[in-house]
Amino acid sequence: MYSINEKSTAKNQALTEDKVLSIIDGLIFCQVGRKSLEKYSKFVYDVYVDSYKKRNGWEPVDGELEHMIQEDKEQFEHSYYFAFKTHEGEFVGGAKVTKKVPSLDFAIETEFNYNLKEFFEMGNIPTRDFWHMGRTAINKYTLQAAETKLSSVQILDKLMWECYNVVTQEEHNMIIGEADAMAYRIYRVKGVHVQRMGEGIDYLGSITYPVFILGKDLKSWMNINSHLS
Repeated sequence: MYSINEKSTAKNQALTEDKVLSIIDGLIFCQVGRKSLEKYSKFVYDVYVDSYKKRNGWEPVDGELEHMIQEDKEQFEHSYYFAFKTHEGEFVGGAKVTKKVPSLDFAIETEFNYNLKEFFEMGNIPTRDFWHMGRTAINKYTLQAAETKLSSVQILDKLMWECYNVVTQEEHNMIIGEADAMAYRIYRVKGVHVQRMGEGIDYLGSITYPVFILGKDLKSWMNINSHLS
């Protein structure tokens, strides 16, 4: 396991090339660098279009991809992007966590209209930093074609563990985000104590909920799944 600290945050800001973290059953597990960021944005976009279109009939609006690319560029220096890719450089799966800073607004704030600080203060829940987890995607077609025995479940578990490892470096850090009914159910089945903040709204063609995971619950899941480190 590698450590995340203040120095590594500075290194992340200057990360240009993908940083190989390990080779897992024939796939490269890496931290995505700035040079690959636009390619990663396109990868996630394609997976979302395929998944949500088939499941919900969702159609992306004009400029959706360009918006995602720009958003990732703006968030990169405050984020950690993790991904699996083939030795040919094709992304198979990935996820990212982004630290909340004054210059960034997340969908949970703009689309769901939550003031994060006020919400948790009202609930007497101590907080330090908010981290948004998103851009989670696995391309089942690329995975099937890859020379690996890893399943999409195993890939998601590893991505979750690494993202949680970033967030839990400081006490009272937490994850906030948006989860549709399927994602919410998957995380609950996996034993992650994800909690709804309120009612869902129609977002990307499905009912999506504002959610959070406390740092202590992230650590609990990580301890149970320590083999993923």
